[in-house]
Amino acid sequence: MHPPTLTRLRRAKRWAPHGGLGMRYNPGMGMLDGRPLAAGATDIGHLRDRNEDRFGVFPDLGLFVVGDGMSGMIASGEVVTELALDVMREQFEATRDAPGAHRLVEAVRLANLRIIEHASAHRSLTGACCTLAALAVDEEGVHVTHVGNNRVHRIVGDTLERLTEGHNLLNDAARLGCELPPDMSPEVARKILTRAVGMQKDLAFEVRTLPCRPGDVYLLSTDGLHDFVSPDEIVATLRASADLDEATRGLVSPAIQRDANDNITCVLVVPRSPMSTKSDAR
Repeated sequence: MHPPTLTRLRRAKRWAPHGGLGMRYNPGMGMLDGRPLAAGATDIGHLRDRNEDRFGVFPDLGLFVVGDGMSGMIASGEVVTELALDVMREQFEATRDAPGAHRLVEAVRLANLRIIEHASAHRSLTGACCTLAALAVDEEGVHVTHVGNNRVHRIVGDTLERLTEGHNLLNDAARLGCELPPDMSPEVARKILTRAVGMQKDLAFEVRTLPCRPGDVYLLSTDGLHDFVSPDEIVATLRASADLDEATRGLVSPAIQRDANDNITCVLVVPRSPMSTKSDAR
């Protein structure tokens, strides 16, 4: 087994060295200098010859993204995933004073258009697109969005709350009250994506705004993680981890051990700490 590739924030070392993420906090947790605490990890997995997943952790911008690329005619999916993350970061840098939900909507829309434009100019990228899960954190709350089958969960104590549903044929059929073709299994329908960034110009997606609450932890993941690590295991890993670095490694490792047939990526975000709530109340 090989260790996951890890991108760490130095602020993650400020977590208490005991109690686990869901158990006990110290004053250094959560938002430090107004910025969320976060870390991410990614691994190629055992069966893929390249890693098409990418993640972005931009605490200064309040932006956190996980992307999963899908290859085009020649080029691999990481090209469009990197493009999407770059466009979103640049859009957030250019709109620092705008509301977070609006920034998130415009960033995803612009990323979608840029991928389509790039693919039209580069034949090798024809058909390439990516899925996304993203958070924007500001004083108004935590803004959540996704496109495709990436997921966002919120962990509150011992409860893992799923905040997103995959944009796939199975869910679309259920929402519309339609039956699947007789020769198509639900598992196959679940893997057929009906939305992705770069798939079509008129991209439909939603942004949900949640309050920043002390102790909440958000998990963004690709299917290489959440298809192979159970909700109970996710909560147990957070409870047992001393910091976000350890937690992200602990989430990725079981998927590696179970020979996940995809790349494996996650980002953990703590938007707010108990101390920041007390400061706001003064």
